[in-house]
Amino acid sequence: MPTIFTRIIAFFMAVINAFSLLFSATRGNNFSEDVRPFWGGGKMSVSDVTYENNAVYFTADGVKCILQFTSPHGWRLRTAQKDGSFDDWGAGQTLARDLGEAVPDTVEPISYNGNDRILSAPDGSTAQLKNGSGIVFRTPSGKQAYNIDVIFTDSDGILHVAGDLDANERLYGTGERFDSVDQRGKRMSIYSYDGYMELNDTTYLAIPIVVSSRGCGMFMNRFENQVFDLGHYSKNRFDLELYDAACDLYVFATEKISDVLYGYQTVSGYAAEPSDWSYGVQVCRSGSEFASFNGVNAMIEKMAANDIPWDAVIIEGFPAYNKGQWEELGRITDYVHSLGKKVMMYQVPGEISGWIDSTFGGVRDEYLIHLDGSTSIPWAYRYGNVHESRGSRFLDLTSADARDWWFGEVWQQLVDIGIDGSKIDFCEIIPDFKNLQFSDGRAAAGTHHWYPTYYNTLMYDFMDSVLPDGTMNLSRGGGIGAQRSSMYWSGDQSRDYQWLNAQLKGLLSTGLSGVPFISHDMSGYKPTDVETNPDPEEEVFLRGLSYTCFTTNMESHGRVTRPYDYSARTTKLYSIYANMHEALRPYLKEYGKISTETGLPLMRALVLFDQNDGNCADIWNEYVLGDAFLVAPILERGKIARIVYLPKGEWTDLWSGETYNGGKTVACRASTAKVPVFVNKNSASATLDGVLSAIRPYIEQINAMD
Repeated sequence: MPTIFTRIIAFFMAVINAFSLLFSATRGNNFSEDVRPFWGGGKMSVSDVTYENNAVYFTADGVKCILQFTSPHGWRLRTAQKDGSFDDWGAGQTLARDLGEAVPDTVEPISYNGNDRILSAPDGSTAQLKNGSGIVFRTPSGKQAYNIDVIFTDSDGILHVAGDLDANERLYGTGERFDSVDQRGKRMSIYSYDGYMELNDTTYLAIPIVVSSRGCGMFMNRFENQVFDLGHYSKNRFDLELYDAACDLYVFATEKISDVLYGYQTVSGYAAEPSDWSYGVQVCRSGSEFASFNGVNAMIEKMAANDIPWDAVIIEGFPAYNKGQWEELGRITDYVHSLGKKVMMYQVPGEISGWIDSTFGGVRDEYLIHLDGSTSIPWAYRYGNVHESRGSRFLDLTSADARDWWFGEVWQQLVDIGIDGSKIDFCEIIPDFKNLQFSDGRAAAGTHHWYPTYYNTLMYDFMDSVLPDGTMNLSRGGGIGAQRSSMYWSGDQSRDYQWLNAQLKGLLSTGLSGVPFISHDMSGYKPTDVETNPDPEEEVFLRGLSYTCFTTNMESHGRVTRPYDYSARTTKLYSIYANMHEALRPYLKEYGKISTETGLPLMRALVLFDQNDGNCADIWNEYVLGDAFLVAPILERGKIARIVYLPKGEWTDLWSGETYNGGKTVACRASTAKVPVFVNKNSASATLDGVLSAIRPYIEQINAMD
């Protein structure tokens, strides 16, 4: 047992680490907590208003602005560049052009009442320019969505766009957040970095979107550094701060959260549809355990001995770009393929490893990003810009020749050997605070989020186009448009209850940020620290297992105990749940298709099930998979029961078959063998009946072990 002294030391170390993290995360990214937002709302001077070609130009407190309506559901507010011009290089537009797609926006015709300065959109929403009050956006029914009454640049050159918040609204989004799904009252950097099991504003996946419980939302369409204050300095005010960028803000004046997510997707790109096998079970280990035929085969034999299904192995620690290792790599892929399984390879986005020179006949300097005449780029890795001393060479994605070489030669050869997909880690390392030089001359600002998102999308598109069964692109981070490259995973949590809880919040907040497919290292990546958090690892594993079955996919990873190395009972339960998850695949595919069309996540926070039920707005320890399965994980040590809130409708207990009317809470028993799961009798699913029949034998087996 830890002594009082060790607990005191651990506490003070945690405090010191928290302050260190806060300092580096803000100072390192030029984000200063000392920059107090300007709260002089309600006094904005609106002048020089002109209407031309379905756009209104005006000046707000000296800042030139343009306001248009774009399809669907979005008012687009932009401010001028330093030279007074308006560019069209927002994040969504940049990605579309880089990918050779049509620019996503369709400017819709609007009517303009010059006397009252009211703009009316085809969907019935309006925007009114009011001198002294700012810009008032209203929904088609006339409800106020947002009132932006501050647009100004402060003495540090930071652009502020601010306005009012409704006193009772919750604010979701901003990317993957481990501390809370509701971000109301917080001030956070919209910046991805590897916080590695930190519970503050860290995130691997930073998306500058805010979704309100009232059904409206805002999306800042810029890759560049940003800070969002959502009622932190003043509880009923928001302030969106932009560094090194003009404003490109979409205001979704709707009353449905689903409309906000759809509108965001139409700007930033539609979600890629996962391959069939992506919905299955992936096996991965940190380090070099699977970096040889013998290592992979040992896992295969264990899985077979315990009747555990799996779909893909992810090999890490394998020098795949070294031609001298290709015979071993081919031996692995040939054997795995003979079993009807897939092989995925671990990689860092765009990193050109040292041994690639001899394998592929040399790397031309013009294929690489440059920095002050060098091709060695320091990593912006841990805690913002506090980078490690190591540097790497990175592919210049703006060069068509470099892209052709990387995908057409390097990765084509790996596909020919038998690689079916990728696990892409360290998506937080491109340092846009350095003066990086790209072949097309673009500025470095914003590349920290643009680069991994673009790379992941290119990798997915290439692999999906050349593999008959499709690919799986499992990535850890990115920015606006992340949904384009299929699936993400929430990485690097310890196997304890604190992080089991945080994982679920991260999954739900990501889904409310426009990224519909995200999973996690099942029950954690790293063993628990018994000095500071002595949770029983096997119990935490079982708690995570019993709800991970009802998620997008099941992926075991890390340095924790392998699922088949626990007690016989736990190993048997893992086998049953893995088989049950495989039986859910038709349902997962059905709702995955819906996600690609609508932007709705596969794992849905209860507020997405019933936005009008006030109880659903604050529940983050339950979720609905699609619209049929309500899952209520156990996230506390030693719990054998919990209260579950059932939204409106009729719900059947998956384990007992007992039926309940919704709109109320029910008390549920929960052993280590299972968590409460309810089936919505009013689900719209076409596959549900068949899936329920398929999983019936596994339900009976789990009940027998309970």
